[in-house]
Amino acid sequence: MLTFVLALGFFITPALVGGPKENMIANIIATQITVTLDWGLGSALGMVLLVAGFLMVGAVALLFRRVTRLSGHGGTR
Repeated sequence: MLTFVLALGFFITPALVGGPKENMIANIIATQITVTLDWGLGSALGMVLLVAGFLMVGAVALLFRRVTRLSGHGGTR
């Protein structure tokens, strides 16, 4: 999960590995803000990325909580 959260903001690695034809959301955000100067779309895509990240972290936390509760290692119930 820590690797996933840290990788959300990287835009250089997908650009180098995928090449110019592959578009990741971080690359699109960087292009919208720096090249086309469309701050509105760039910030909207940033919020989409932020909400998606929060949803993924919340889903993993919920799954982890249920697994520890079912295994009996969750402490007090």
